[in-house]
Amino acid sequence: MADRNEIFISYAKGDRAHAQEFSDWLQSYGFKVWWDRELLAGQDYPQELERIIHESKCIVVLWSENSVKSRWVYQEAELGSNAGKLVPALVDISADKIPIGMRTTHATDFKDREGLLKAMQVIVQSPAVEVRVRSFLAQRLDYLLRRGRRMATPLRLTFFAEAVIIMWLFYHDFGAWRSVQHSTNRRDFENYLSSASFRFHAHSARDRMDEIDAFMKAIQDNDFHSYRDVFQAHSSTLYSKIAQIAYDRYTNNKGASLVFEDTNKRLLNDSDISTFDCDRLRLVRNQIFYRRGYCFTSDLGISVLPNEDCPTQCDEVLAINDAVSRSLREIETKNVDFIKHAEKTRFNGNECASSPKPRCSATKN
Repeated sequence: MADRNEIFISYAKGDRAHAQEFSDWLQSYGFKVWWDRELLAGQDYPQELERIIHESKCIVVLWSENSVKSRWVYQEAELGSNAGKLVPALVDISADKIPIGMRTTHATDFKDREGLLKAMQVIVQSPAVEVRVRSFLAQRLDYLLRRGRRMATPLRLTFFAEAVIIMWLFYHDFGAWRSVQHSTNRRDFENYLSSASFRFHAHSARDRMDEIDAFMKAIQDNDFHSYRDVFQAHSSTLYSKIAQIAYDRYTNNKGASLVFEDTNKRLLNDSDISTFDCDRLRLVRNQIFYRRGYCFTSDLGISVLPNEDCPTQCDEVLAINDAVSRSLREIETKNVDFIKHAEKTRFNGNECASSPKPRCSATKN
């Protein structure tokens, strides 16, 4: 820290508020400041003032409508000018209002604190900026610590500790929930609930588990009417959307007429498909998926099995199709494999020709 009396502030009595504010601002930067409020009763005012001005490194004169009329301010400014350490500051007046003898030194507007700071640094050779900043922060930190000690009652500390714990739990829970909230796998929600003693989204996780259970029960019961219960009671995962699509297709007979209406109940055999060409085999295979809510996107698929009831975003379409494929009944999966085998073995060992490339990858043809 620099020596005492780095900055001397000269001002008129009517500008005391400006002097006070300017002094506080300088001290916040780590400067040592003197202004006449520090004179003690009984001191020889002129002699003591001259001594202080002589010892100070920089004289800042606040020129205003009041100070330009003050003999004392003029004398102080003259002392500073003669010593080469004068910094004039204009308080709501123009430079041409300064006394003629004091106009040789460039004056800076009182509101231009950066300009005044640079002018004072040249004279005072004040500490580096980072040192002043550290001093400023140290003062603020000391203030906060003193204020904190007054506020740190046991009850407040308890509340603060509880708030920190809740925020920590919420932060960790938020990441865990985001990683599973769109899942269609029941085990993901089970792991979410079991991996911590407290979960903010426990209710939502259980609701998704109930939705998945209801959907899988509808598949197991092989009752398309049960799909209605799924999407009417829930709306959290893709299973609700799949259930609504499948239910609507079933009740309104959407798509091409089913070649076989019972592929969800019995296994197909060679006699069922002995006369089918490639297109017919593909249609039977795709109808198994379609009735369960699958969304086709290839030109060939859409031309036979329309998808107006499906979402338009590819990522959601692919998620629906993946969930449908995993939720087929065992007998339906066996029928799909049986048809694929026929497609390979009947046409010179190759599968049927593929349809045009779909807009969304990984879809059925």
